Amino acid sequence: MAAAVEMLVHAGANEVHLGGVDASCIKFDEEVSINDRLNSKAFHHFLREIGNLRLYHPEVNLFSAHQMGTCRLSTCPRNGGCDENGELWECSDLYISDASLFPTASGANPMCTTLAISHMVSNRLVDRLLFEDSRLEDAALVEKTKQLMNLRNARRQ
Repeated sequence: MAAAVEMLVHAGANEVHLGGVDASCIKFDEEVSINDRLNSKAFHHFLREIGNLRLYHPEVNLFSAHQMGTCRLSTCPRNGGCDENGELWECSDLYISDASLFPTASGANPMCTTLAISHMVSNRLVDRLLFEDSRLEDAALVEKTKQLMNLRNARRQ
């Protein structure tokens, strides 16, 4: 753990906290150089505190606030909550477009994948509303949507 703290300070961290562990945190003024931080008495005292903790089991509180995989995409209702377009199996016209559609938790920040899935579901919903259900009636909106779809399709080629 001391090596991780040293890397954080070396990378320029102004503060380092040991989540949930009974040790004080270390804070530096932004004006203090990295070299002076690494050589300071306070930093070496903090490293000694870490060394005295004697962590035998993982006692650091780690958690994830990204809820994923709670309404999986699937080709049949038995295997997930939504069809391949993000529409709920048990409720027509209700779409999910977030990390709930993942097959399971990813173990990493899901931002880019969530954005990609949301983009896919949104495009499929527009296609459905425009071409299958004919629900988009505003002529200007329909024309703009067709232009955007043509542009999207041109980019794919």
